[in-house]
Amino acid sequence: HVDWTADSTMLPELLVELASALVFFLVLRRRPVTSALAALAVATGAGYASSRFVHSGAAITGKEHMRALVFAPGEGDGPYAFPHGIFIDERHPVPSHTDRSLLIQTKAAALNPSNYKIIPARWPFVRHIRRFTVGYDAAGVVLSVGEHASCDHVQVGDAVFGLAPLGSIGEYTMLPCAVAAKKPTTLSFDEAAGLNVAALTSLYALTDRAQVKKDDRVLVIGAAGGCGSFGVKLAKLLGAEVTGVASAANHALV
Repeated sequence: HVDWTADSTMLPELLVELASALVFFLVLRRRPVTSALAALAVATGAGYASSRFVHSGAAITGKEHMRALVFAPGEGDGPYAFPHGIFIDERHPVPSHTDRSLLIQTKAAALNPSNYKIIPARWPFVRHIRRFTVGYDAAGVVLSVGEHASCDHVQVGDAVFGLAPLGSIGEYTMLPCAVAAKKPTTLSFDEAAGLNVAALTSLYALTDRAQVKKDDRVLVIGAAGGCGSFGVKLAKLLGAEVTGVASAANHALV
């Protein structure tokens, strides 16, 4: 249940995320629940699926605004402006979160090809959406945790990493509890932030879709890339014989 009166300013973002979720489910309809991408869409919905917005980011951090890399159609003419309305916003609102999500102080964030290939300016029905933060991958320290049972595995002060459906490249980030986990002590924040989209995509492809098992033969095309490099490692851990394809410059790495 969504209380539409909770925060009417979030309605445009909610509609965009619901549309994205529909696309993910249509594309991955055979096994949507276990799909990494569909999980992102589900988690986005879970982040909103509470009766009200109960945690104010401004109250938690003591700051109304933060620095963030944002997308805003028709804006971004300053010295740090990028194409397609992507630019550094010095006064982006600090995100709030619900009882099914948490707020972190971002220590590291990562970009993926999807962050520029799926520029919302290409979608006519969201050309007038207000600015939002770029990026999905984040790692940081928990500042506030929702009360829902899905959040019981983390607490304030934990180092975590996860998927940020409403953007990760900012001083503070909202993570749905369903796609946030404690950071292993053997990983730095930088390393943890680089895991989420690429590693989960490969894990899903090899296990849920291909159901790779011991002695299978796996061909990984683009084995030096993000998904490809994780694909090689994960397929090997599953006991497969792995062949990696890459350009000559990356043969040694592969």
